[in-house]
Amino acid sequence: MSTVQAGIDCANCGARLTGPFCVACGQKARPPNPTTLDFLRDFVAELFDYDSRIHRSVWLLFARPGFLSREAFADRRASYVSPLRLYLVFSVLFFATLALAPDVININYTYTADPGEQVDLGAIARTKDELRKAVNDATNTWVPRLMFVLMPAYAALVMLLRRKSGRTYPQHLYFAMHVHSVAFFAATVGVVAGVVAIPYLSAGVKVGALLFVLIHVVLAFRRAYETSWFAAVWRSVVVNVLYAIVLVAALMGLWLPTAWSVIKRPA
Repeated sequence: MSTVQAGIDCANCGARLTGPFCVACGQKARPPNPTTLDFLRDFVAELFDYDSRIHRSVWLLFARPGFLSREAFADRRASYVSPLRLYLVFSVLFFATLALAPDVININYTYTADPGEQVDLGAIARTKDELRKAVNDATNTWVPRLMFVLMPAYAALVMLLRRKSGRTYPQHLYFAMHVHSVAFFAATVGVVAGVVAIPYLSAGVKVGALLFVLIHVVLAFRRAYETSWFAAVWRSVVVNVLYAIVLVAALMGLWLPTAWSVIKRPA
């Protein structure tokens, strides 16, 4: 295997190398003309390299609600995965599962015929299928972007109820990202349970996932903001209810125009 000797300059920033990594920019030193073996070693390292912070951060996210937010508030970041990265990982997991699952959103379409009108049952069935496909396609396309916009709104609601906490808006964003990461994981479990569709068990898993998120938010609120149980509960309830209203309104704003465009489409 070819090696890089200490004393030469870093190819990235020009700083003098004293070891396998540049002390100025952190880039790993390698020969200017790597061999095939060098390439294969780098490929395997990139493919299978595991950052221990990921395991630690995910464990703490679920096992100690609010702890990572508290650490972020204190600017202790080096030992953990960033809140944004956790948010992206769990959101991608959820929306990938949602996209691969069959039509999760079920559409009920009822046509009211005028007196004496002949009803084309085949056309009604086709319209229902088109509605289901259009709404699910719109969901898979726009909801990921919508959630990325609404997540800051969640942080704003938290900031409104904790305006005397001394925390800045970006710090409330850290909390919102952590909470949303857990919610996305629970939603992923709910989607999988819906696809499996085992009587009673699937419904129980969905209810359990929802309760898990609600309890997690209370625990996270209490630890992150160091409040009493009563304050954590009532603030969590208010934030979640207001956020649910905003979320439902946003989803209706997406689904209703989509459904209307299909219903009013010329036959």
